[in-house]
Amino acid sequence: MNRILIHTPINIRKALVDALKQHLKEFRNKHGMEISVETPGHNHAENWLVKCMEEGSFPDMVIAHATDFAPLNRQQLKEIFLPVGERFPLRRELDRFREEGGLLNPVFLVPLVIACNTDMVDEAKRPEKWEDLLKSEWENMVTFPAGETPISQAVLSFLADKYPDKFRDFFPSIVFQSSVPEVLQSMGAGNFPLAVANISFAKMLRQKHVIPLWPREGAVCIPQVAVWSRNADKRLLELGEFFRSRQLQELFAHQGFIPVIPEVSLPAELPGRNFSFTWEGWDPFLESIRKGCGAR
Repeated sequence: MNRILIHTPINIRKALVDALKQHLKEFRNKHGMEISVETPGHNHAENWLVKCMEEGSFPDMVIAHATDFAPLNRQQLKEIFLPVGERFPLRRELDRFREEGGLLNPVFLVPLVIACNTDMVDEAKRPEKWEDLLKSEWENMVTFPAGETPISQAVLSFLADKYPDKFRDFFPSIVFQSSVPEVLQSMGAGNFPLAVANISFAKMLRQKHVIPLWPREGAVCIPQVAVWSRNADKRLLELGEFFRSRQLQELFAHQGFIPVIPEVSLPAELPGRNFSFTWEGWDPFLESIRKGCGAR
């Protein structure tokens, strides 16, 4: 039995899994392959990849947060996953997100921003930069989802790497909650003026006066990537095209995520549509996650 694992933001995961299962009916008829689709549990403290390493069994194909792969060094990535070269090109504006080994192949990008309750923070005092989030005036007033979630892993690692002294002092005052929905519900109820969330979740609370703030340094970004096991049936590579289809890429864009094909328009939430991100490359990103998680 061929296995596909899907581990993407929860607000889009069900729609993605449903679309894949529908597509697989045609794929099975074409190739006569039996394929199961699975999703990990919601306990982010249990990394599905680490569990697979312990069991010595990897899914044939995975769509997952790039942060999930931080436990592996470059050599391990090469040993476990199939390089696909230039098979899945990115829109020109996202070329810097291309992973040169063709091991981690972006399917869509999730921007992470500051969520702000406008009833609680005057416009003149709203953070303009990630660094502003670390000011002493915001101690005990900024909430994050649990530290093991991809959102918190990425943002906390970025802050620890770029502003180590300020972050070290500010970190004990961060209020962690179990999930992103819990974070945003508490913001909507007026319990916190500031939070960190992906831009899609922040959109959900506009009617409760919660807006996304795109920091001046750029949004922290988590690529959602497709990988294939070295032992995978090569016919499964065809499914990479399905995840890049107009149907799914428009679904991602509608959520405020960033599509990787040029045929699909960018989400309106991109400020000036200028692709302002903190991204410095794959190796720095994964190393930052490893180092940041270890430091905390």
